[in-house]
Amino acid sequence: MFRNTPGDGGHQADHGQHRGYVAPVAAADGAGLLGACNRRARASGALVTRVPVNDEAAELIVDHPDGRYLCMARNDAQVVSLTRLLRQPK
Repeated sequence: MFRNTPGDGGHQADHGQHRGYVAPVAAADGAGLLGACNRRARASGALVTRVPVNDEAAELIVDHPDGRYLCMARNDAQVVSLTRLLRQPK
């Protein structure tokens, strides 16, 4: 389960070893990470969710015109991977 953290636009994980983890404020805005993911995808996408992986990286799910992508990015806005997600059956 994820819940919004007040004031920073990020999310706080509520599972496993990351229980109670809150991303550093510099990376928590998501805008820098979203921008990096959008540049890598060469498209303008909307942030669906952002989940901190550890104190150095986060996973973002981004809606792009051609589908949703999972973007793994370091907090310094370096994209580690960008993977198109399969469509979910309705």
